[in-house]
Amino acid sequence: MATSKKKQKNRRVSPEKSGLTDNGAKSEKIAYDRLLPVLLVSLICLLAVVALANYEVLRDSSLTWSQQVLHLAGSSGQLLLLVVFYGLYLMRFERAVVHSWRRLVPHVIFALIPIIAAKVLDEFGDRTSGNAVYYTPIALTAMAFAIAHGSRTAAYLTVLLSVIVVAIVLGPEGRVRFDLMTMLLAGGIVGSLSTGRIRRSSRPLKVGFTVGVVQAALVVSTQVAGGAQLNPSVIFVAAMNGLLCGAVVLMLLSLGVIEYAFRVTTDLTLLELSDQNHKLLRRLALEAPGTYHHSQILGGLAEAAGSAIGINALLLRVGAYFHDVGKINKPEYFSENETGGASLHNRLSPAMSTLIISAHTKDGTEIAHDYGLPEPIIDLIQQHHGTTLIEYFYRKAVDEQGGKAGVKEEFFRHSGPKPRTKEAGVLMLADAVESASRALTDPTSSRIERQVHDIVSRKLMDGQMDECNLTFAEVHRAEESLVKSLTHIYHGRVKYPKPVEKKASKTPSPTSESYDPLPLG
Repeated sequence: MATSKKKQKNRRVSPEKSGLTDNGAKSEKIAYDRLLPVLLVSLICLLAVVALANYEVLRDSSLTWSQQVLHLAGSSGQLLLLVVFYGLYLMRFERAVVHSWRRLVPHVIFALIPIIAAKVLDEFGDRTSGNAVYYTPIALTAMAFAIAHGSRTAAYLTVLLSVIVVAIVLGPEGRVRFDLMTMLLAGGIVGSLSTGRIRRSSRPLKVGFTVGVVQAALVVSTQVAGGAQLNPSVIFVAAMNGLLCGAVVLMLLSLGVIEYAFRVTTDLTLLELSDQNHKLLRRLALEAPGTYHHSQILGGLAEAAGSAIGINALLLRVGAYFHDVGKINKPEYFSENETGGASLHNRLSPAMSTLIISAHTKDGTEIAHDYGLPEPIIDLIQQHHGTTLIEYFYRKAVDEQGGKAGVKEEFFRHSGPKPRTKEAGVLMLADAVESASRALTDPTSSRIERQVHDIVSRKLMDGQMDECNLTFAEVHRAEESLVKSLTHIYHGRVKYPKPVEKKASKTPSPTSESYDPLPLG
Protein backbone atom coordinates (compact mmCIF):
# COMPACT_ATOMS: atom_id res chain seq x y z
CA MET A 1 0.00 0.00 0.00
CA ALA A 2 2.83 2.36 0.88
CA THR A 3 4.58 1.53 -2.38
CA SER A 4 1.49 2.32 -4.44
CA LYS A 5 1.06 5.65 -2.66
CA LYS A 6 4.68 6.51 -3.33
CA LYS A 7 4.30 5.71 -7.03
CA GLN A 8 1.18 7.82 -7.24
CA LYS A 9 2.92 10.68 -5.45
CA ASN A 10 5.73 10.75 -8.00
CA ARG A 11 3.52 10.49 -11.05
CA ARG A 12 3.70 13.43 -13.37
CA VAL A 13 0.73 15.70 -13.80
CA SER A 14 0.06 14.19 -17.20
CA PRO A 15 -0.64 16.31 -20.28
CA GLU A 16 -2.79 13.47 -21.62
CA LYS A 17 -5.50 14.36 -19.09
CA SER A 18 -5.48 17.95 -20.15
CA GLY A 19 -6.65 17.23 -23.66
CA LEU A 20 -4.15 19.14 -25.74
CA THR A 21 -5.77 21.32 -28.36
CA ASP A 22 -5.63 20.49 -32.04
CA ASN A 23 -3.37 23.49 -32.58
CA GLY A 24 -0.90 22.11 -30.04
CA ALA A 25 -0.88 18.69 -31.70
CA LYS A 26 -0.44 20.31 -35.10
CA SER A 27 2.53 22.37 -33.92
CA GLU A 28 4.17 19.22 -32.50
CA LYS A 29 3.73 17.49 -35.87
CA ILE A 30 5.26 20.44 -37.71
CA ALA A 31 8.19 20.39 -35.31
CA TYR A 32 8.89 16.71 -35.99
CA ASP A 33 8.58 17.29 -39.73
CA ARG A 34 11.41 19.79 -39.46
CA LEU A 35 13.65 17.38 -37.57
CA LEU A 36 15.08 15.49 -40.56
CA PRO A 37 16.15 18.49 -42.67
CA VAL A 38 17.64 20.19 -39.63
CA LEU A 39 19.79 17.16 -38.82
CA LEU A 40 20.80 16.82 -42.47
CA VAL A 41 22.05 20.40 -42.48
CA SER A 42 24.07 19.66 -39.36
CA LEU A 43 25.65 16.62 -41.01
CA ILE A 44 26.50 18.58 -44.15
CA CYS A 45 28.24 21.27 -42.07
CA LEU A 46 30.28 18.72 -40.13
CA LEU A 47 31.21 16.78 -43.28
CA ALA A 48 32.41 20.04 -44.81
CA VAL A 49 34.79 20.39 -41.87
CA VAL A 50 36.10 16.88 -42.49
CA ALA A 51 36.74 17.78 -46.09
CA LEU A 52 38.60 20.90 -44.96
CA ALA A 53 40.68 18.86 -42.54
CA ASN A 54 41.66 16.44 -45.30
CA TYR A 55 42.33 18.95 -48.04
CA GLU A 56 45.96 17.73 -48.32
CA VAL A 57 44.68 14.33 -49.37
CA LEU A 58 42.25 15.87 -51.82
CA ARG A 59 45.08 17.92 -53.35
CA ASP A 60 47.47 14.97 -53.58
CA SER A 61 47.81 14.27 -57.30
CA SER A 62 49.47 10.91 -56.69
CA LEU A 63 46.18 9.50 -55.38
CA THR A 64 43.39 8.47 -57.67
CA TRP A 65 39.89 9.85 -57.30
CA SER A 66 38.64 6.59 -55.80
CA GLN A 67 41.51 6.53 -53.25
CA GLN A 68 40.70 10.09 -52.21
CA VAL A 69 37.03 9.24 -51.77
CA LEU A 70 37.89 6.14 -49.73
CA HIS A 71 40.28 8.11 -47.52
CA LEU A 72 37.69 10.81 -46.98
CA ALA A 73 34.98 8.24 -46.25
CA GLY A 74 37.20 6.45 -43.74
CA SER A 75 38.05 9.61 -41.84
CA SER A 76 34.37 10.62 -41.89
CA GLY A 77 33.07 7.32 -40.52
CA GLN A 78 33.95 8.08 -36.93
CA LEU A 79 32.47 11.55 -37.20
CA LEU A 80 29.22 10.26 -38.65
CA LEU A 81 28.85 7.76 -35.82
CA LEU A 82 29.54 10.41 -33.18
CA VAL A 83 27.10 12.82 -34.82
CA VAL A 84 24.38 10.15 -34.80
CA PHE A 85 24.94 9.57 -31.09
CA TYR A 86 24.82 13.27 -30.39
CA GLY A 87 21.71 13.69 -32.52
CA LEU A 88 19.97 10.96 -30.52
CA TYR A 89 21.02 12.72 -27.33
CA LEU A 90 19.54 16.01 -28.53
CA MET A 91 16.29 14.32 -29.53
CA ARG A 92 16.03 12.80 -26.06
CA PHE A 93 17.13 15.68 -23.83
CA GLU A 94 17.25 18.89 -25.92
CA ARG A 95 14.27 18.71 -28.27
CA ALA A 96 13.93 22.49 -28.39
CA VAL A 97 17.29 22.64 -30.19
CA VAL A 98 16.50 20.22 -33.01
CA HIS A 99 13.00 21.64 -33.50
CA SER A 100 14.16 25.22 -34.09
CA TRP A 101 16.44 26.67 -36.74
CA ARG A 102 16.97 29.67 -34.49
CA ARG A 103 18.42 27.45 -31.76
CA LEU A 104 20.21 24.89 -33.92
CA VAL A 105 22.36 27.26 -36.00
CA PRO A 106 24.30 28.76 -33.04
CA HIS A 107 24.47 25.27 -31.54
CA VAL A 108 26.26 23.97 -34.63
CA ILE A 109 28.47 27.07 -34.95
CA PHE A 110 29.74 26.85 -31.36
CA ALA A 111 30.37 23.11 -31.81
CA LEU A 112 32.43 23.79 -34.96
CA ILE A 113 34.60 26.49 -33.37
CA PRO A 114 37.10 24.11 -31.66
CA ILE A 115 37.24 21.81 -34.71
CA ILE A 116 38.09 24.61 -37.13
CA ALA A 117 40.41 26.25 -34.60
CA ALA A 118 42.26 22.97 -34.04
CA LYS A 119 42.93 22.57 -37.77
CA VAL A 120 44.11 26.15 -38.15
CA LEU A 121 46.31 25.92 -35.04
CA ASP A 122 47.71 22.58 -36.17
CA GLU A 123 48.72 24.04 -39.53
CA PHE A 124 50.23 27.06 -37.81
CA GLY A 125 52.08 24.84 -35.33
CA ASP A 126 53.69 22.82 -38.11
CA ARG A 127 55.45 26.01 -39.23
CA THR A 128 56.42 27.12 -35.71
CA SER A 129 56.98 25.31 -32.44
CA GLY A 130 54.21 22.75 -32.87
CA ASN A 131 52.53 23.73 -29.59
CA ALA A 132 49.84 26.00 -30.99
CA VAL A 133 47.32 23.15 -31.20
CA TYR A 134 47.21 23.09 -27.39
CA TYR A 135 45.26 26.35 -27.62
CA THR A 136 42.27 24.45 -29.09
CA PRO A 137 39.32 26.10 -27.27
CA ILE A 138 37.21 23.09 -26.34
CA ALA A 139 36.82 24.52 -22.84
CA LEU A 140 35.28 27.67 -24.36
CA THR A 141 32.55 25.68 -26.11
CA ALA A 142 32.03 23.57 -22.98
CA MET A 143 31.56 26.65 -20.78
CA ALA A 144 29.22 28.31 -23.28
CA PHE A 145 27.08 25.16 -23.54
CA ALA A 146 27.04 24.75 -19.76
CA ILE A 147 25.57 28.25 -19.48
CA ALA A 148 23.05 27.69 -22.27
CA HIS A 149 22.04 24.03 -21.86
CA GLY A 150 23.45 22.80 -18.56
CA SER A 151 26.45 20.74 -17.52
CA ARG A 152 25.17 17.42 -18.88
CA THR A 153 24.91 18.57 -22.49
CA ALA A 154 28.22 20.43 -22.25
CA ALA A 155 30.06 17.39 -20.87
CA TYR A 156 28.57 15.08 -23.52
CA LEU A 157 29.62 17.43 -26.31
CA THR A 158 33.09 17.80 -24.79
CA VAL A 159 33.74 14.07 -25.13
CA LEU A 160 32.67 14.09 -28.78
CA LEU A 161 34.71 17.17 -29.65
CA SER A 162 37.83 15.80 -27.97
CA VAL A 163 37.65 12.61 -30.02
CA ILE A 164 36.93 14.51 -33.24
CA VAL A 165 39.77 16.99 -32.76
CA VAL A 166 42.41 14.41 -31.92
CA ALA A 167 41.37 11.48 -34.11
CA ILE A 168 40.18 13.28 -37.24
CA VAL A 169 41.14 16.92 -37.47
CA LEU A 170 44.77 16.37 -36.48
CA GLY A 171 45.23 13.49 -38.89
CA PRO A 172 46.90 10.12 -38.38
CA GLU A 173 49.58 11.44 -36.04
CA GLY A 174 46.88 12.72 -33.70
CA ARG A 175 45.92 9.18 -32.73
CA VAL A 176 49.02 8.78 -30.53
CA ARG A 177 48.89 12.24 -28.88
CA PHE A 178 47.45 11.01 -25.63
CA ASP A 179 48.59 14.10 -23.72
CA LEU A 180 46.54 16.37 -26.02
CA MET A 181 43.51 14.08 -25.81
CA THR A 182 43.46 13.98 -22.01
CA MET A 183 44.14 17.72 -21.74
CA LEU A 184 41.26 18.73 -23.98
CA LEU A 185 38.88 16.20 -22.47
CA ALA A 186 39.66 17.08 -18.85
CA GLY A 187 39.61 20.81 -19.53
CA GLY A 188 36.21 20.59 -21.20
CA ILE A 189 34.75 18.41 -18.46
CA VAL A 190 36.01 20.72 -15.72
CA GLY A 191 34.64 23.73 -17.60
CA SER A 192 31.28 21.97 -18.04
CA LEU A 193 30.87 20.98 -14.41
CA SER A 194 32.32 24.14 -12.85
CA THR A 195 30.46 26.79 -14.80
CA GLY A 196 26.90 26.19 -13.65
CA ARG A 197 24.75 29.26 -13.06
CA ILE A 198 26.79 32.42 -13.20
CA ARG A 199 25.73 35.10 -10.73
CA ARG A 200 29.00 37.03 -10.73
CA SER A 201 30.92 38.37 -13.69
CA SER A 202 34.17 37.03 -12.22
CA ARG A 203 32.91 33.43 -12.35
CA PRO A 204 34.10 32.63 -15.92
CA LEU A 205 37.61 33.83 -15.07
CA LYS A 206 37.70 31.62 -11.97
CA VAL A 207 36.50 28.64 -14.01
CA GLY A 208 39.06 29.45 -16.70
CA PHE A 209 41.83 29.53 -14.09
CA THR A 210 40.71 26.15 -12.76
CA VAL A 211 40.63 24.71 -16.27
CA GLY A 212 44.13 26.04 -16.94
CA VAL A 213 45.53 24.48 -13.76
CA VAL A 214 43.92 21.10 -14.50
CA GLN A 215 45.14 21.10 -18.10
CA ALA A 216 48.70 22.02 -17.11
CA ALA A 217 48.72 19.35 -14.41
CA LEU A 218 47.51 16.71 -16.86
CA VAL A 219 50.15 17.64 -19.43
CA VAL A 220 52.83 17.33 -16.76
CA SER A 221 51.54 13.98 -15.50
CA THR A 222 51.22 12.60 -19.05
CA GLN A 223 54.75 13.63 -19.96
CA VAL A 224 56.17 12.19 -16.74
CA ALA A 225 54.25 8.93 -17.19
CA GLY A 226 55.53 8.64 -20.75
CA GLY A 227 59.14 9.11 -19.66
CA ALA A 228 59.51 12.28 -21.73
CA GLN A 229 61.30 15.40 -20.64
CA LEU A 230 59.03 18.15 -19.33
CA ASN A 231 58.24 20.74 -21.95
CA PRO A 232 57.67 24.10 -20.19
CA SER A 233 56.23 25.75 -23.31
CA VAL A 234 53.51 23.11 -23.67
CA ILE A 235 52.65 23.41 -19.96
CA PHE A 236 52.41 27.20 -20.29
CA VAL A 237 50.17 26.95 -23.36
CA ALA A 238 47.88 24.44 -21.60
CA ALA A 239 47.47 26.80 -18.65
CA MET A 240 46.92 29.86 -20.85
CA ASN A 241 44.31 27.94 -22.85
CA GLY A 242 42.03 27.79 -19.81
CA LEU A 243 42.52 31.44 -18.88
CA LEU A 244 41.86 32.61 -22.43
CA CYS A 245 38.70 30.48 -22.69
CA GLY A 246 37.41 31.99 -19.45
CA ALA A 247 38.20 35.51 -20.65
CA VAL A 248 36.42 34.96 -23.98
CA VAL A 249 33.34 33.52 -22.23
CA LEU A 250 33.26 36.56 -19.94
CA MET A 251 33.44 38.86 -22.97
CA LEU A 252 30.65 36.95 -24.73
CA LEU A 253 28.49 37.19 -21.60
CA SER A 254 29.17 40.90 -21.23
CA LEU A 255 28.18 41.53 -24.84
CA GLY A 256 25.08 39.34 -24.55
CA VAL A 257 26.27 37.05 -27.36
CA ILE A 258 25.55 33.79 -25.51
CA GLU A 259 22.08 34.91 -24.44
CA TYR A 260 21.19 36.13 -27.94
CA ALA A 261 22.66 33.13 -29.77
CA PHE A 262 21.19 30.39 -27.57
CA ARG A 263 18.04 32.33 -26.61
CA VAL A 264 18.65 31.83 -22.90
CA THR A 265 18.46 34.17 -19.94
CA THR A 266 21.41 33.91 -17.57
CA ASP A 267 21.35 34.56 -13.85
CA LEU A 268 23.38 37.74 -14.43
CA THR A 269 20.49 39.19 -16.45
CA LEU A 270 17.96 38.04 -13.86
CA LEU A 271 19.95 39.70 -11.09
CA GLU A 272 19.97 42.94 -13.06
CA LEU A 273 16.19 42.72 -13.50
CA SER A 274 15.70 42.12 -9.77
CA ASP A 275 17.04 45.59 -9.00
CA GLN A 276 14.14 47.56 -7.55
CA ASN A 277 15.37 50.63 -9.41
CA HIS A 278 14.38 49.01 -12.70
CA LYS A 279 12.27 51.58 -14.49
CA LEU A 280 9.29 49.24 -14.92
CA LEU A 281 9.31 48.25 -11.25
CA ARG A 282 9.55 51.90 -10.25
CA ARG A 283 6.58 52.66 -12.48
CA LEU A 284 4.63 49.79 -10.92
CA ALA A 285 5.40 51.08 -7.42
CA LEU A 286 4.19 54.57 -8.30
CA GLU A 287 1.08 53.72 -10.34
CA ALA A 288 -0.05 50.49 -8.63
CA PRO A 289 1.50 50.40 -5.13
CA GLY A 290 -0.78 47.62 -3.90
CA THR A 291 0.19 45.40 -6.82
CA TYR A 292 3.86 46.23 -6.26
CA HIS A 293 3.62 45.17 -2.61
CA HIS A 294 1.81 41.96 -3.58
CA SER A 295 4.53 41.19 -6.14
CA GLN A 296 7.30 41.67 -3.58
CA ILE A 297 5.68 39.24 -1.15
CA LEU A 298 4.97 36.79 -3.95
CA GLY A 299 8.63 36.91 -5.01
CA GLY A 300 9.73 35.51 -1.66
CA LEU A 301 7.00 32.85 -1.60
CA ALA A 302 7.72 31.65 -5.14
CA GLU A 303 11.48 31.64 -4.66
CA ALA A 304 11.22 29.48 -1.53
CA ALA A 305 8.83 27.06 -3.25
CA GLY A 306 11.13 26.85 -6.28
CA SER A 307 14.12 26.07 -4.08
CA ALA A 308 12.12 23.34 -2.34
CA ILE A 309 11.67 21.41 -5.60
CA GLY A 310 15.01 22.27 -7.22
CA ILE A 311 13.97 24.53 -10.10
CA ASN A 312 15.15 28.02 -11.07
CA ALA A 313 14.25 29.94 -7.90
CA LEU A 314 15.84 33.18 -9.12
CA LEU A 315 13.69 33.15 -12.26
CA LEU A 316 10.64 32.64 -10.06
CA ARG A 317 11.50 35.59 -7.83
CA VAL A 318 12.13 37.95 -10.73
CA GLY A 319 9.11 36.65 -12.63
CA ALA A 320 6.95 37.34 -9.58
CA TYR A 321 8.17 40.94 -9.51
CA PHE A 322 6.90 41.49 -13.08
CA HIS A 323 3.98 39.06 -13.31
CA ASP A 324 1.27 41.71 -12.76
CA VAL A 325 2.75 44.68 -14.62
CA GLY A 326 -0.31 44.64 -16.88
CA LYS A 327 -2.33 46.08 -14.02
CA ILE A 328 -0.57 49.40 -14.59
CA ASN A 329 -3.10 50.23 -17.31
CA LYS A 330 -6.11 50.05 -14.93
CA PRO A 331 -4.77 49.76 -11.37
CA GLU A 332 -7.93 51.07 -9.71
CA TYR A 333 -9.92 48.04 -10.89
CA PHE A 334 -7.86 45.61 -8.78
CA SER A 335 -8.66 45.17 -5.10
CA GLU A 336 -5.11 45.58 -3.79
CA ASN A 337 -5.01 49.12 -5.21
CA GLU A 338 -8.41 50.25 -3.92
CA THR A 339 -8.22 53.13 -1.46
CA GLY A 340 -11.24 52.25 0.67
CA GLY A 341 -14.07 53.69 -1.40
CA ALA A 342 -16.71 51.79 -3.31
CA SER A 343 -15.36 49.32 -5.84
CA LEU A 344 -15.51 50.47 -9.45
CA HIS A 345 -16.83 47.05 -10.40
CA ASN A 346 -20.11 47.87 -8.67
CA ARG A 347 -20.99 50.01 -11.68
CA LEU A 348 -20.02 47.38 -14.25
CA SER A 349 -21.59 44.16 -15.44
CA PRO A 350 -19.83 40.89 -14.52
CA ALA A 351 -18.91 40.41 -18.18
CA MET A 352 -17.23 43.82 -18.41
CA SER A 353 -15.41 43.29 -15.11
CA THR A 354 -14.15 39.95 -16.38
CA LEU A 355 -12.76 41.57 -19.53
CA ILE A 356 -10.87 44.14 -17.47
CA ILE A 357 -9.47 41.58 -15.02
CA SER A 358 -8.44 39.03 -17.65
CA ALA A 359 -6.84 41.68 -19.89
CA HIS A 360 -3.97 42.32 -17.48
CA THR A 361 -2.00 39.30 -18.74
CA LYS A 362 -2.22 40.49 -22.35
CA ASP A 363 -1.42 44.07 -21.32
CA GLY A 364 1.47 42.79 -19.23
CA THR A 365 2.89 40.91 -22.21
CA GLU A 366 2.80 44.05 -24.36
CA ILE A 367 4.39 46.17 -21.63
CA ALA A 368 7.08 43.53 -21.07
CA HIS A 369 7.94 43.57 -24.79
CA ASP A 370 8.10 47.37 -24.73
CA TYR A 371 10.58 47.28 -21.84
CA GLY A 372 12.67 44.52 -23.41
CA LEU A 373 12.08 41.83 -20.77
CA PRO A 374 13.43 38.37 -21.70
CA GLU A 375 11.17 35.61 -22.97
CA PRO A 376 11.14 33.48 -19.76
CA ILE A 377 9.73 36.45 -17.83
CA ILE A 378 7.15 37.13 -20.55
CA ASP A 379 6.11 33.47 -20.47
CA LEU A 380 5.48 33.74 -16.72
CA ILE A 381 3.38 36.87 -17.27
CA GLN A 382 1.25 35.08 -19.86
CA GLN A 383 0.88 31.78 -18.02
CA HIS A 384 0.60 32.65 -14.32
CA HIS A 385 -3.22 32.49 -14.40
CA GLY A 386 -3.55 29.81 -17.06
CA THR A 387 -7.22 29.36 -17.95
CA THR A 388 -8.41 29.75 -14.36
CA LEU A 389 -12.04 30.65 -13.79
CA ILE A 390 -12.64 34.17 -12.42
CA GLU A 391 -15.05 32.80 -9.85
CA TYR A 392 -16.28 35.99 -8.21
CA PHE A 393 -17.70 37.51 -11.38
CA TYR A 394 -18.84 34.13 -12.70
CA ARG A 395 -20.94 33.55 -9.59
CA LYS A 396 -22.20 37.13 -9.74
CA ALA A 397 -23.32 36.56 -13.33
CA VAL A 398 -25.01 33.29 -12.36
CA ASP A 399 -26.88 35.05 -9.55
CA GLU A 400 -28.00 37.83 -11.87
CA GLN A 401 -29.18 35.35 -14.52
CA GLY A 402 -30.88 33.14 -11.96
CA GLY A 403 -28.90 30.07 -12.91
CA LYS A 404 -26.07 28.72 -15.08
CA ALA A 405 -28.24 28.25 -18.16
CA GLY A 406 -27.50 31.64 -19.69
CA VAL A 407 -23.88 31.96 -18.52
CA LYS A 408 -20.94 30.57 -20.48
CA GLU A 409 -18.19 29.49 -18.13
CA GLU A 410 -15.53 29.81 -20.87
CA PHE A 411 -16.14 33.55 -21.09
CA PHE A 412 -15.23 33.97 -17.42
CA ARG A 413 -11.86 32.24 -17.71
CA HIS A 414 -8.44 33.78 -18.25
CA SER A 415 -7.19 33.51 -21.82
CA GLY A 416 -4.15 31.35 -20.93
CA PRO A 417 -2.13 29.51 -21.96
CA LYS A 418 -1.82 27.07 -19.07
CA PRO A 419 1.59 26.91 -17.35
CA ARG A 420 4.06 25.11 -19.60
CA THR A 421 7.09 25.09 -17.31
CA LYS A 422 7.59 24.07 -13.72
CA GLU A 423 8.39 27.66 -12.83
CA ALA A 424 5.09 28.88 -14.30
CA GLY A 425 3.16 26.17 -12.43
CA VAL A 426 4.73 27.10 -9.10
CA LEU A 427 4.12 30.81 -9.73
CA MET A 428 0.43 30.12 -10.41
CA LEU A 429 0.07 28.28 -7.10
CA ALA A 430 1.99 30.90 -5.13
CA ASP A 431 -0.02 33.76 -6.64
CA ALA A 432 -3.34 32.07 -5.87
CA VAL A 433 -2.54 31.19 -2.25
CA GLU A 434 -0.97 34.58 -1.47
CA SER A 435 -4.01 36.47 -2.74
CA ALA A 436 -6.41 34.22 -0.85
CA SER A 437 -4.43 34.36 2.41
CA ARG A 438 -4.72 38.13 2.56
CA ALA A 439 -8.50 37.69 2.83
CA LEU A 440 -8.28 35.47 5.94
CA THR A 441 -9.66 37.19 9.02
CA ASP A 442 -7.78 35.00 11.47
CA PRO A 443 -4.81 33.50 9.59
CA THR A 444 -3.82 30.73 11.98
CA SER A 445 -1.43 28.00 10.89
CA SER A 446 -4.18 25.39 10.51
CA ARG A 447 -6.41 27.72 8.49
CA ILE A 448 -3.56 28.66 6.17
CA GLU A 449 -2.65 25.01 5.65
CA ARG A 450 -6.27 24.07 4.94
CA GLN A 451 -6.74 26.93 2.49
CA VAL A 452 -3.48 26.29 0.61
CA HIS A 453 -4.32 22.59 0.22
CA ASP A 454 -7.81 23.46 -1.02
CA ILE A 455 -6.46 25.92 -3.62
CA VAL A 456 -3.78 23.52 -4.87
CA SER A 457 -6.33 20.70 -5.14
CA ARG A 458 -8.69 22.88 -7.16
CA LYS A 459 -5.91 23.88 -9.55
CA LEU A 460 -5.08 20.22 -10.11
CA MET A 461 -8.71 19.21 -10.57
CA ASP A 462 -9.23 22.09 -13.00
CA GLY A 463 -6.36 20.82 -15.16
CA GLN A 464 -4.20 23.91 -14.76
CA MET A 465 -1.09 21.84 -13.95
CA ASP A 466 -1.46 19.39 -16.83
CA GLU A 467 1.14 20.93 -19.16
CA CYS A 468 3.88 22.09 -16.79
CA ASN A 469 5.47 18.66 -16.14
CA LEU A 470 5.35 18.95 -12.35
CA THR A 471 5.15 15.66 -10.46
CA PHE A 472 2.73 15.15 -7.60
CA ALA A 473 5.71 14.93 -5.26
CA GLU A 474 6.96 18.33 -6.45
CA VAL A 475 3.51 19.86 -6.07
CA HIS A 476 3.37 18.48 -2.52
CA ARG A 477 6.78 19.96 -1.61
CA ALA A 478 5.80 23.30 -3.14
CA GLU A 479 2.56 23.25 -1.11
CA GLU A 480 4.50 22.59 2.10
CA SER A 481 6.87 25.46 1.33
CA LEU A 482 3.99 27.86 0.66
CA VAL A 483 2.29 26.92 3.93
CA LYS A 484 5.52 27.46 5.85
CA SER A 485 6.20 30.84 4.23
CA LEU A 486 2.64 32.12 4.68
CA THR A 487 2.58 30.99 8.31
CA HIS A 488 5.72 33.01 8.98
CA ILE A 489 4.25 36.07 7.24
CA TYR A 490 0.91 35.96 9.04
CA HIS A 491 2.12 34.58 12.37
CA GLY A 492 0.40 35.73 15.55
CA ARG A 493 1.89 38.73 17.29
CA VAL A 494 1.95 39.52 21.00
CA LYS A 495 -0.28 42.44 21.85
CA TYR A 496 1.62 45.20 23.56
CA PRO A 497 0.06 46.50 26.82
CA LYS A 498 -1.12 50.04 26.89
CA PRO A 499 1.19 52.44 28.74
CA VAL A 500 0.17 53.06 32.33
CA GLU A 501 -1.06 56.58 32.87
CA LYS A 502 0.18 58.26 36.03
CA LYS A 503 -1.49 61.13 37.82
CA ALA A 504 0.47 64.31 37.50
CA SER A 505 2.19 65.31 40.71
CA LYS A 506 1.40 68.70 42.17
CA THR A 507 5.10 69.35 42.76
CA PRO A 508 6.85 67.47 39.99
CA SER A 509 10.57 66.99 40.25
CA PRO A 510 12.52 68.58 37.42
CA THR A 511 14.29 65.26 36.81
CA SER A 512 11.26 62.97 36.98
CA GLU A 513 9.73 61.24 33.93
CA SER A 514 6.05 61.88 33.28
CA TYR A 515 5.67 58.62 31.24
CA ASP A 516 6.69 54.99 31.27
CA PRO A 517 8.79 53.72 28.39
CA LEU A 518 7.08 51.31 25.96
CA PRO A 519 7.97 47.67 26.48
CA LEU A 520 10.71 46.34 24.22
CA GLY A 521 9.81 43.49 21.93
